[in-house]
Amino acid sequence: MHIFLLCSAFNGLSQRFFVELTDAGHQVTVEVFTGDDALEQRLAANPPDIIVAPFLKRAIPDCIWQRFRCFILHPGIVGDRGPSSLDWAILEGWHEWGVTLLEANAVMDAGDIWATRTFPLPPLAKSRIYRHLVTDAAVACLWELIAKLQQGQQHGDPLDYDRATTRGRERAALPISARTLDWQCDPTDLLLRKIRASDSLPGAPTQLAGVPVRVFNAWQAEATVASRRGHVGEIFARDGDALCVATLDGALWIGHLRRSDKHACAQVKLPAAVALRDELAACASLPVLDAQHPNKPWLETRGRVAILHFPLLNGAFTVRDSQNLTALFARAAGDSSVDAIVLAGGDDFWSNGIELNSVHVAANPAEEGWASINAIDDFAEAILTCRDKLVISAVNANAGAGGAMLMLAADRVFMRAGVVINPHYKTMGLHGSEFWTLTLPWRADAEAAVALSENCLPISARQAAALGLVDSVLDIPREAFLETVVSHASAMIAPAALPDSHKAKARAQEAMRRGRPLDAYRREELSRMRGNFFADDLHFSSRRTAFVIKQPPCQTPEHLQRHNAAVAAHLAGLRRDKSEEEV
Repeated sequence: MHIFLLCSAFNGLSQRFFVELTDAGHQVTVEVFTGDDALEQRLAANPPDIIVAPFLKRAIPDCIWQRFRCFILHPGIVGDRGPSSLDWAILEGWHEWGVTLLEANAVMDAGDIWATRTFPLPPLAKSRIYRHLVTDAAVACLWELIAKLQQGQQHGDPLDYDRATTRGRERAALPISARTLDWQCDPTDLLLRKIRASDSLPGAPTQLAGVPVRVFNAWQAEATVASRRGHVGEIFARDGDALCVATLDGALWIGHLRRSDKHACAQVKLPAAVALRDELAACASLPVLDAQHPNKPWLETRGRVAILHFPLLNGAFTVRDSQNLTALFARAAGDSSVDAIVLAGGDDFWSNGIELNSVHVAANPAEEGWASINAIDDFAEAILTCRDKLVISAVNANAGAGGAMLMLAADRVFMRAGVVINPHYKTMGLHGSEFWTLTLPWRADAEAAVALSENCLPISARQAAALGLVDSVLDIPREAFLETVVSHASAMIAPAALPDSHKAKARAQEAMRRGRPLDAYRREELSRMRGNFFADDLHFSSRRTAFVIKQPPCQTPEHLQRHNAAVAAHLAGLRRDKSEEEV
């Protein structure tokens, strides 16, 4: 089938649909819909079999859905309608939620239902629920839709509010007043639900240290920490860049903030202590506590396997994050009781490379970018030069840019089925580093490496394995993935297998470098990156700004336009061949 993906942004869910459909042999076109009138003309020039909208904030124009079959993914249970479905469910404390795939008609979110799935709704941030539970359920709905269409089904089930199974209802957008944190009235549980319902957009409004802010990434403080609290609504402790705020019945750790005033770093999401650096400097120093920080890198050992976790927000590495990871890795590498190191990444993302928000607000963004790339390169080099340990990347969540390349520095790469990676940098105006000019061509071959870095398209775990980027794809639940990889690691370092593993590692490292010193790859990559940062030769500054401030796209990005043109040419060739056969 020729399937046209219509979306407001090519987000993680849209990318998952893209790779799933592409893997299945469908021809997939992607349009980022900005409301322009030319969409109908583009569709007429290359008419699809169906239009699927995995993430769409606008109504599909009547002239489109009346001419083409259009199917919309709604992140809500049957009967739910409106733009804040998941927000309401989290705020109201629903224990079960779902997604619905419906056919577009004249009434928003009220078309015939073709598929639906439900799932338990855990007390997590909206972005995490969307990234995992909503996405997996949506993919199941997509395949049910495709199967029904291929079987010749013509109609879905009409929405019927009289059915006992229709539990949803139409809801207006969640108002800002319902998201606002009231420290004097709201118990900790309600504060958390407001923050989680507003993460990652639009953030929960409040005031901290006298500054209007939006709050993100919060978690409840332990009782031992809460017992030290002062006045309600006041910051009374810190752990790294996280700040602890007193509540009516406990305390909340806040990981990230976005200022809403006229400060130089306003409108950029930053670690909480960084966002309020000026205000914190003007008051008495805060007690520094060692709390249970969900974004803090940490090291654990299971038998002779060390596991390095780096659950950083959005998978992004600041200079300090990279330095901490390099130090933790060195500790594991220097431990004589350890024979394997598993790079576990985080639950939301494995890694997405350097953290761009901190670069953007730095006094000298070029210098901060330069420091960031050198720090993450130090981590990559430590992995590549680890001689006597087996290093394994256990990729349980999506990865992109420098993070997708960082995983290739390991000796083995295990990836969970359903993970999507973006092994390219160009859309951000960067040449890239992390030794990708060494590891990517060695694993995928030179031609495939060029295609991946130039086409700038997401690929699935299955595609990554076919290209050689991944050694093993595990089609198992997310919760079982790390334990399974650790079991594989333990088997690979068993006494009988260990000598052969070390020999194979040494041979692979030598072959990968092709006789060229490792430092030569780093110097060449960094010379290109210096031009990106200091000369802005690939427009990194403007691309970074658009990314950081969440600037809506004004058109379908160029790399997707190129892909669409290639799909159109392929389909035209098929039509031409069919026409010639008929003659």
